[in-house]
Amino acid sequence: MPICSKCNKETHAEYRYCPDCGSKLWLNWDGVVLAKLFVGVELTGKRVHKLAQYRLWRIGKELGFFSITEFAVPDLVQKGRTSLIDVVWKTEDGIEFAFEIRTKAQELDLVTTRKDTMKLQNLSARKKFIVNVSNKTGKAYFNQITGEPNELIMVIQNKSYNLDEIRRKHPRAYENWTDNEDFELSKCYQEGLSISLLAEKHQRNRGAIRSRLKKLGLMKY
Repeated sequence: MPICSKCNKETHAEYRYCPDCGSKLWLNWDGVVLAKLFVGVELTGKRVHKLAQYRLWRIGKELGFFSITEFAVPDLVQKGRTSLIDVVWKTEDGIEFAFEIRTKAQELDLVTTRKDTMKLQNLSARKKFIVNVSNKTGKAYFNQITGEPNELIMVIQNKSYNLDEIRRKHPRAYENWTDNEDFELSKCYQEGLSISLLAEKHQRNRGAIRSRLKKLGLMKY
């Protein structure tokens, strides 16, 4: 159970304030508590990402944070440019929670987007999450992100995986796709190659292959 930092009394994860001394307990919240607060979004067409973004913004407002959408941070890859964080919850002391939203059909507990992870790592915030939202049910899974910008760490079911370790198995994991790769992927998929063979051919994991095929409009689920 969480411990109040002011009076050191045990409290409950869902509590907003300590029942003994009244201190705010927001910083004790983890992904499980946030998922309970989020509940889910009502699916209407293909607006899952925007609905999830609005839900997080509204929750932040209701909890008394300065809730902001499209929060700009310096881009890690291209100097002089900015990246946008989907939602941040701020207090006078700084950013308490930051969220990047991804929509997925499956594997909600798995972080697969290096770009969004690095954006969060470049942001000064107490807690940072990749929020995977199901485009089938509207439910969300909150993956807490830790680590420095030059050391990509993904938290997957309380286990940490370093990018170097992932690339020992999939050498091109999280690299940008080129036009030639897209053409070759589309051609081979339409010729009937399996996801496993495509993953081996492109030196990426099967989840990345499925995600790319969906983006290319060749796979629905």
